[in-house]
Amino acid sequence: MVKEAVRKVGDGYVFEENGVSRYIPAKDLSAETAAGIDSKLAKQESLSHKLGTKKTDLPSSDREFYNKAYDLLARIHQDLLDNKGRQVDFEALDNLLERLKDVPSDKVKLVDDILAFLAPIRHPERLGKPNAQISYTDDEIQVAKLAGKYTTEDGYIFDPRDITSDEGDAYVTPHMTHSHWIKKDSLSEAERAAAQAYAKEKGLTPPSTDHQDSGNTEAKGAEAIYNRVKAAKKVPLDRMPYNLQYTVEVKNGSLIIPHYDHYHNIKFEWFDEGLYEAPKGYTLEDLLATVKYYVEHPNERPHSDNGFGSASDHVQRNKNGQADTNQTEKPQTEKPEEETPREEKPQSEKPESPKPTEEPEEESPEESPEESEEPQVETEKVKEKLREAEDLLGKIQDPIIKSNAKETLTGLKNNLLFGTQDNNTIMAEAEKLLALLKENK
Repeated sequence: MVKEAVRKVGDGYVFEENGVSRYIPAKDLSAETAAGIDSKLAKQESLSHKLGTKKTDLPSSDREFYNKAYDLLARIHQDLLDNKGRQVDFEALDNLLERLKDVPSDKVKLVDDILAFLAPIRHPERLGKPNAQISYTDDEIQVAKLAGKYTTEDGYIFDPRDITSDEGDAYVTPHMTHSHWIKKDSLSEAERAAAQAYAKEKGLTPPSTDHQDSGNTEAKGAEAIYNRVKAAKKVPLDRMPYNLQYTVEVKNGSLIIPHYDHYHNIKFEWFDEGLYEAPKGYTLEDLLATVKYYVEHPNERPHSDNGFGSASDHVQRNKNGQADTNQTEKPQTEKPEEETPREEKPQSEKPESPKPTEEPEEESPEESPEESEEPQVETEKVKEKLREAEDLLGKIQDPIIKSNAKETLTGLKNNLLFGTQDNNTIMAEAEKLLALLKENK
């Protein structure tokens, strides 16, 4: 095992055998083995290497992709210099850079190869994991998106092998502890072809179009209750669980809830199975009647400071008269985020027991005129603090902490963009996030 070790990253080691890399945390190795690896790596020669010069004579259509990809390769290059990269690593990097020079070439394949190359160098915790269990960094997402790949702001890059169901006009793919609903027309032509081939290979067929709306006469249990009850505000907002007050539609037996640039969903069947329930003192009829009211009266849906409702891209796009096309992944099949511990679980669309019991926090009251006049931190300073957190996030190795921190950072960025929190609040939260990242880097 000692001879297979190629580098230490964070609190573990990367091993390579027959071209296949794997990552083992130091705590899973004996003290003797770890000491032997450290001794070997200490004797490893530090090589010098110069990265190829950045091109400047590029057509405007290719410039952004080239610059983002080059910057990503430059960071990998620095990591190799700092961590005794091998000659074979530098040669592979040079090859990727040479391919990048020919910008009109297959960008998608190039990005796939860059991500595969950097994993054992920058993110060894990804090794051996399916794509659906990886949360990509913002810079990786940007490069992939510029190459024409389908991406989401919560760190997902589409892979047809992630598909778990065909919903007719969309595919469902798991991602970390939730799922995405990805409209087929938001995929590139190549992605659609690959997805169609994979779905056919796995025997994934879309549901019958006869029973896809909320009026399904064959519905049972909670779905039948929803169809039957009259829309009415029965449950107070401060008692509404699971962010259900932000539901925008019912589709294929699920309540669809927009959150930032994606969607969550809660299946009616989860109420039937006892995984979800009405708040104490209210019946399921009361809860679903209230949900139905807000679905049918969108102007009365409450404001949220956490990316739901008016703070979601779903609403922002509609306000601006934009089509809901690119960022349209829905739904995430997970328990509400305020109730779900952020940990990596096996790919599953169903929430796990025990039953969720906590309820969402009350909406913050609106600020008084006096409070709104409080001097605010300059926006540029807030952005600088968020960039500092993003840079530090790239150094975190613990996948759970990283996933939590990434989601928090995304939320803060969106709050700044949409003005759903003031600068002082965002700055305070950013400083808390920085303290957490510094403690765990």
